[in-house]
Amino acid sequence: GEPHYVAAIQASKLKPAIRYKSGTNSRTDKKSKWKTRAGREKIVRNCDDAGKCRVDVYGTTIRSHITPEIIEVTEGDTFQFT
Repeated sequence: GEPHYVAAIQASKLKPAIRYKSGTNSRTDKKSKWKTRAGREKIVRNCDDAGKCRVDVYGTTIRSHITPEIIEVTEGDTFQFT
């Protein structure tokens, strides 16, 4: 970037969070209602009377590994990673 657009701050003013507690929303620092613990991952499929289905994936990530590894949906389903 352009060095003339730089803003500086003293490092002593920064208080970074090193780790977030499991199940914490990193943006709000509050517990997430979609909290999922390792070993309790699940896929929930809900369909209405018209046959429209929504698939909610409650997964975990550790570094670059996502669990569950395989998520099966049908064409036309709406799905969400929570």
